Amino acid sequence: MANDLLVGRDPRAVSTLWDVLAPHCNDDSAVAARASLDLACWDAAAKSRDEPLWKTLGGSRPRAMAHLSMPGVPESDDAVRVWFEGIASRVAFRAGRLSLSGAPATDARRLALVREILEERVKPVDLALDAGRLWPGEGIRKIREIERSVDLSWVKFAGRAGDELASKRLVDRIRAAVCVGAELTAERDFMSWLHLRAANVIEVDVYRLGCTGTLRVAEAAFGYELPVILAAAPGHVQVHLAAVLPSFMSVGIVDPDAQGAGFSGDVHFERGRAVMGDRPGAGLVFDAVSPAAEEVSDV
Repeated sequence: MANDLLVGRDPRAVSTLWDVLAPHCNDDSAVAARASLDLACWDAAAKSRDEPLWKTLGGSRPRAMAHLSMPGVPESDDAVRVWFEGIASRVAFRAGRLSLSGAPATDARRLALVREILEERVKPVDLALDAGRLWPGEGIRKIREIERSVDLSWVKFAGRAGDELASKRLVDRIRAAVCVGAELTAERDFMSWLHLRAANVIEVDVYRLGCTGTLRVAEAAFGYELPVILAAAPGHVQVHLAAVLPSFMSVGIVDPDAQGAGFSGDVHFERGRAVMGDRPGAGLVFDAVSPAAEEVSDV
């Protein structure tokens, strides 16, 4: 099917290719494949001009605010301390995000610990919470209890199609901004959330929406005066888009050093900001001698 749709088309017409494939993205694998193709085409376009992707996209500010996101629900306070101190001792971040454990007192204590660790390097520090598939009622009560002692900047809600009203209730009932979007896979999926004002912040995953979809969603969010967050991605390729997104807020980082199996990127970090490099394209360099790189080269 992909051959029938793509063979003979100009790879420089990235937006056209994106739209051609849209009707055929009916499952997660197809969504990921389209996003990867889109990223590859933009990468090739930048390399053909011998410039980094952020310049090809029209960017002029090679720096982006970044927040550090601990993956998964922490097993203990010590796990939170070890993980954040391990990174903060090397790289300063101005914001940190934890996943909701379900115990408000525990979450409040851990968030305060994150603030303490990050503020040893830079101030002020913002705190965020990943609430997962939170539903109204008990979930809202728990977040409001946390907010009694912790000033949260935003709460991520893993909303999917049909969750708009639940998210709207969250927007109306807590002080923190509500962030949604990382689980959505097409530009049209965002429109009902925007129309209902069911979010305060829009999060976009480039490995679901590519460069083209991310740019379109960011433009739509700008029309509703909403800021945009970029979800973490291998090689930090998402950072390049931060240079051009209107109302950009922050980029998610899980590990500033981890690049991926068999490749490295060209993004580094300075005082809470991700700094884009000058390598052509997305800045990824593959290790030709690693088994993972050999697998990629064989595809």
